[in-house]
Amino acid sequence: MERSKIIFLLLICLFLNSKAQQTIPELQKFNNKALFNPNDTNCFNLKGEWIGEEIQYDATGSFIKVKFKVVFKLKQEGNRVYGTSFIQDKYRGSYGDMKIRGMVSGNKLFFEEYEIMNEKFFQLGVVWCLRSGEMNIKIDGTIITLDGLQYNGYASDSYMKCTDYAKMSVSKVFSPIKSGENENNQNKSDKIETKGVILEKLEVLVFPNPFIDETTISYELKESSKVRIDIYSLSGAYIQSTLNEQQTEGKQNVKIKLSSYAPGIYLVRLHVGNASSTKQIVKMK
Repeated sequence: MERSKIIFLLLICLFLNSKAQQTIPELQKFNNKALFNPNDTNCFNLKGEWIGEEIQYDATGSFIKVKFKVVFKLKQEGNRVYGTSFIQDKYRGSYGDMKIRGMVSGNKLFFEEYEIMNEKFFQLGVVWCLRSGEMNIKIDGTIITLDGLQYNGYASDSYMKCTDYAKMSVSKVFSPIKSGENENNQNKSDKIETKGVILEKLEVLVFPNPFIDETTISYELKESSKVRIDIYSLSGAYIQSTLNEQQTEGKQNVKIKLSSYAPGIYLVRLHVGNASSTKQIVKMK
């Protein structure tokens, strides 16, 4: 009888352990170094400090349960991203410091929080959820943000899924201009470092968008410049170069033909000198 109890307890332990092992790999996607390319210079550069918030809703998605302050401090090598994430309950002061890692592909950051470094709770019996999923990279003028809706949470003690519905958004932090700085330094404050170069304010229009076979990208050059227009899939895979030539000062209109490609979402990236701008375009049937 005693032996049967021991076997029964062992079976329970094995079952619980197997359940944990099934969920742990969900937070180990980016432990595989084969995913990374340290020489990738075409991806967005996300290194730096990001500040924003996460909002958790009830199951209906209509009632706000709690708001959190979120801070990312990211480093980057090619398409590999790593660093720390900080989350703090705005109402009750609880906080958690976590390690974060992931990769950039196309206009998305795929990420996972995988280790608690420091934490504090307002009550006992509460744990942080380690987040894992994807965030969209969005650029509007000189503002660059990471927005997340498609990510999951895993309890840091058991790795069981957290069920809260949440969304998160963080924006890149830039240092304010100090008095006495020269004009060149001031101009740098209006630029964003991305894909290894400086992204300036490039006013770019794409019309029509969505389109069927072809669309037109419009922009204005302040001076004669070398211009290149590249097309990528949404996952970041290079497709073709539509233009690669010297253009004169003034307004420019370049047609982009994708009649031979499948319907879907593509990225068009305009390079002007050492500046660039990326837009999403949608090809219809």
